[in-house]
Amino acid sequence: MPGNLKNTWQKTPDTLSVSKDHIDIWLCDLKQLSGDINNYYSVLSEDERQRADKLRVEDKKQQYIITRGALRQRLGLLTNIDPKDFVFEYLEHGKPVLANNHQCTDITFNVSHSNDLALIAIAQEQNIGIDIEKINCESNHQALMTRFFSKAEQTEFQTMPDANMARAFCACWTRKEAFIKAVGDGVSYGLDKFDVTVDLENQSPEINLHKPTEKRWSAINLPINDEYMACLVSDRDGLSVRCWC
Repeated sequence: MPGNLKNTWQKTPDTLSVSKDHIDIWLCDLKQLSGDINNYYSVLSEDERQRADKLRVEDKKQQYIITRGALRQRLGLLTNIDPKDFVFEYLEHGKPVLANNHQCTDITFNVSHSNDLALIAIAQEQNIGIDIEKINCESNHQALMTRFFSKAEQTEFQTMPDANMARAFCACWTRKEAFIKAVGDGVSYGLDKFDVTVDLENQSPEINLHKPTEKRWSAINLPINDEYMACLVSDRDGLSVRCWC
């Protein structure tokens, strides 16, 4: 378990079922799990193994094997399906979804990783996106904000104390990334086409689309530790999450 982890995260029980009433989220310490990498590799499909074997950078290779293997195992836990049997398809912009080979196509999932940590979110009958980022105090936050953030977000950042800038930038970035992943369009949606709450203290940040639709989006910050920020977004009001590690 990562150091200074908030006590929101509980040990995964032996039995668990997917539910429409909440989203299950797993926090994975990739370094800790690397000792069991052969187990994760064993549940991968043939094309996933081929992709892993082609990765030249060892850290990236381990990251891919563990996150994809862990996703399969958590899907199996929630559905009582053998983790090896899941087949994934990819939407137009690359978002993976479950193929229609089981009676569980209403199950959705999303994965994010940064440095040594990964998050896996699994839900039912809702579109979800999740993002985790390690806070980088060395980045040129002003230049990145000008390039990627909306005018409203940039204005809000101007009132931010310098001491909070790195955390606030990371919080805003995870909120925006989680949203475009939930939509399924990736960066092609346009990071400046919607506003998110910049305020660090707001645990349920708002998402305001410049071109409103009938669909409403909800967001919630996820407590990790002092080095990371994370956010979950869903197209359902009143998010309820179960956090596992």
